[in-house]
Amino acid sequence: MLSMHPLSVRILGNREPVSAGKRYELTCRTNGSQPQPTVMWYKHNRRLRNSKDTLSADGNTTTSVVSFIPSSNDNGKFLTCRVENPRMSGAVMETAWQLDVHWYRADPPNATLDLGSSLIMENLKEGDDVYFVCSIQANPTAYRVDWKFEGRFLNQDINAGIIFSAQSLVLQKVKRSHAGRYTCVAKNVEGDGESNSINLKFKHAPVCRTGLKLVYGVAKHENAKIVCEVLAHPYVVSFKWAFNSTFSEYLDIATSKFSSGGLQSTMNYTPVNEQDYGILYCWARNDIGEQREPCNFTVIPAGPPDSLHNCTIQNYTEDALHVECVEGFDGGLQQYFIMEVYDSTAQELTRNVSNLVPVFQVNDLRPNTGFMISIYAANSKGRGESYALTGSTLPSAEKRTSERALITITPILGVLIGVVAALVLVAVIIVIVMRLRAPDEKKHESNGTDHVHKFEIYPKKEFQEFENPDEKNPDVVPPEEDGVYADVDEKVDQKLNIINNRIYENMTNSMNPSVNETSFYENVNNIKNQQQRKPRLLEDVTYAELQLPNNQRTSSTIHRGTEPTVYAQIDHSRKAPTVSEDDQVPTAETPLMNAHRESTVQDYGSGHSFNDTCPPAVSSTQF
Repeated sequence: MLSMHPLSVRILGNREPVSAGKRYELTCRTNGSQPQPTVMWYKHNRRLRNSKDTLSADGNTTTSVVSFIPSSNDNGKFLTCRVENPRMSGAVMETAWQLDVHWYRADPPNATLDLGSSLIMENLKEGDDVYFVCSIQANPTAYRVDWKFEGRFLNQDINAGIIFSAQSLVLQKVKRSHAGRYTCVAKNVEGDGESNSINLKFKHAPVCRTGLKLVYGVAKHENAKIVCEVLAHPYVVSFKWAFNSTFSEYLDIATSKFSSGGLQSTMNYTPVNEQDYGILYCWARNDIGEQREPCNFTVIPAGPPDSLHNCTIQNYTEDALHVECVEGFDGGLQQYFIMEVYDSTAQELTRNVSNLVPVFQVNDLRPNTGFMISIYAANSKGRGESYALTGSTLPSAEKRTSERALITITPILGVLIGVVAALVLVAVIIVIVMRLRAPDEKKHESNGTDHVHKFEIYPKKEFQEFENPDEKNPDVVPPEEDGVYADVDEKVDQKLNIINNRIYENMTNSMNPSVNETSFYENVNNIKNQQQRKPRLLEDVTYAELQLPNNQRTSSTIHRGTEPTVYAQIDHSRKAPTVSEDDQVPTAETPLMNAHRESTVQDYGSGHSFNDTCPPAVSSTQF
């Protein structure tokens, strides 16, 4: 059989990044080798043996599939597919793929925290500058680094001396409050990785431990055990005590009066007289220095505790009450708390509950019942003043579903309802009065002084023809000014009678051949001059309305505020007498129109005459 070298070899796929901890299958394909070649997989010079080879039908192509799980340590290493013809020496071909491994949440970035390389923990002391370095191994690269102190995330505060710088944490002029455990947290798209912790310790002078009992109530000839405890580094400390009262100066206490061990010192103190009550001071000292502020313990004569305050019912149900209070001074001795519950109706004690803290829960009470509650504190010297409050339980569920909610009207609500009702009543009365006065006002207006007098003047005969349109306009006759309108109707009637007589006489003279035109015009001008000579009120205007033979009427009205307006209407219901062509047409000058003459009689030709037996008819209406 003919032997041949492999012609090609390659790893299939896009060679994308892989995540640590996940299983992947890779395929390697080779062509041209005769006989079938041996395919081997290597990861960083270490052979992977869990592969499976397949030969094509024509015996020319060999495919090998390998399964593996990358880890974070495989990032950057090469995965190699090697092909070798076993019958030919040196007939070897290979291809490699450099792994790009990403960490996912089950395998987060690897972070390591170290103290600054120039720092030694044992030599650090209060007031020094300290920094930490966080070393991170992550792919993809970590985009953020956070810092934790005692399990809580730190915030950068330059004023407080806490500074973040890249992957470093700087603490300037450290204080005792900076002592504790620190970690760093690296973050990338695959997850978060938290580093190991470093417990920062540095040397500092002793300080008082928080939470110590600072007030002691002691009776005369009674022994009190007073404990002083500090925090310090190094831990080897020495103590001293002193006493100060209002009756004496500062006094040191001999070491034989107290005992010390580690970071704690205990004194057995027994007051004998009034001068033995005051303040005890405790100091500690180590290699760094002496405690700046001593621990202060006040010794007072023992007595009953103070009263509780701010007691409230936090919750109540059908059969239970929950009450909480704030305790007062304990009198220098251990105190306890008692709550007594009385039925408001029966005036009897229902419950008596005691507790070491002023928090009480009372159950199995009667539903829908009022209670009086008394709470007080007590110690070996007696009891304090009672704190009283009232409460009640809710009605049972059956009663609440059957009872209707009642609205309680408070005095303020009653006053508001009364005010609103009074306002509504006043508004209704005003509306009723206005409606009752409205018809009277309308009636008064219809019967008042604003009346329009209409009157018609009927000539003896009607005209057959009337062609001049200007004579449709009314003559405005100004009324007399008497100064006072005592009787408007009487003055209007008098004025109308004078006007009717003059118009009738003028029209009769114009139709009579024996009367010349000069006399007619004189009469008309006399009427005009008389009206002009009379003083007129600015708001009193009289209108004359002429009715023409063709039953066309022209009228105008001027409304005024207080004074009446008088309208005159002349009704020409009969035919006019014959007038010759040579006769002049009598005219009258309209008072409201400057230099304008209007004819009062139209030339209708001959053959017509007035009926002397028909007197003029006059009607008037006043507005």
